[in-house]
Amino acid sequence: MTCADLANYQLGVFDPDLAVPDLNHAPVIGSYHGHTIVTAPPPSSGVFLVQMLDLLERLEARWGFSIGAGNYEFGEVGTLNIMQEVMRAAFADRARWLGDPDFFPVPVAGLLAPSYIQTRAGLITPGQRRSSFSAGSPPTLAAVQQKQASTKEEQEHEGVDTTHYTIIDEAGNVVSVTSTISDLWGTGLMVRGRGFMLNNQLPNFNDDPQGTAANPAANDVEGGKSPRTTIAPTLVFLGDELVAGYGSPGGTGIINAILQVTLNLVDHDLSLQTAVQRPRLSIDSGSSSADTEIESGFAASVRSSLQNMGYDFDSTSSIGAVQAIVTYPGGGQQYGAADTRRIGGVSGLDQH
Repeated sequence: MTCADLANYQLGVFDPDLAVPDLNHAPVIGSYHGHTIVTAPPPSSGVFLVQMLDLLERLEARWGFSIGAGNYEFGEVGTLNIMQEVMRAAFADRARWLGDPDFFPVPVAGLLAPSYIQTRAGLITPGQRRSSFSAGSPPTLAAVQQKQASTKEEQEHEGVDTTHYTIIDEAGNVVSVTSTISDLWGTGLMVRGRGFMLNNQLPNFNDDPQGTAANPAANDVEGGKSPRTTIAPTLVFLGDELVAGYGSPGGTGIINAILQVTLNLVDHDLSLQTAVQRPRLSIDSGSSSADTEIESGFAASVRSSLQNMGYDFDSTSSIGAVQAIVTYPGGGQQYGAADTRRIGGVSGLDQH
């Protein structure tokens, strides 16, 4: 790395008011149960958070269940089964398709296209553990745009190593920021006179070059290229009103931690602190041999039922550490929650 590398680095900023907006850095926007989800674009992993939420909605419609009710209440067998399956499907896609959009055309629109979500949802059967998930083949942007145009014409109508913080001001403006230098203290090297550490995120690229006909090598290492990352700072809107903002450190557990906090708030109707503190699980691979990390707090009978389906568990003390705020539309009340899994705190807000 040279000084020229730092001098030539360009921060990707999405400005919709530009004559030609840089769509490579546009936020990923999706919806879930009447809420709008806005999250970070590639090479961050927000697209796969939205994909998992889309899969859950599709599975609810197809199989006639509701997250938050019956066998799909918090911590129940149905909920933990279906969450693990959508995690496995999403991480299989992430392994193949996520990379630096300045170097590789990440198929964000294709990964979230309704037709593709339907195909991926067809691989999941409630009450079962699929043997394995492979990456799918999402439609191209041109195909998605053509389908959208056709539809519109016919019907007229996305720790010590990583830190997350969420801030809200009196006017309701919110920032959700995840900053990472990868492993503990990154490289251990401070840039002299500049006050920041150099990261050691080269391992976030593919271990070996992947350039084959079956793999687009989206995340192969190249000079000037950013590696994919699991960070996914997120904002949640109800109509035009922002109602929550959160994010997390925690490696590949980040996306899954944010998914579960989203379900806790939207479906399980938990208070913010309870939503952040409830136990979590995380699986980051679609392979048949992948184990699920699980925190303590789930019923032994539930774990036993899931093991009978074929899930293997590795106990862990923490998955992510979500730092969050909620604000009530029109009322002005603002609350914060700091995850006790890591050092954190709430300042200037009531805990809720």
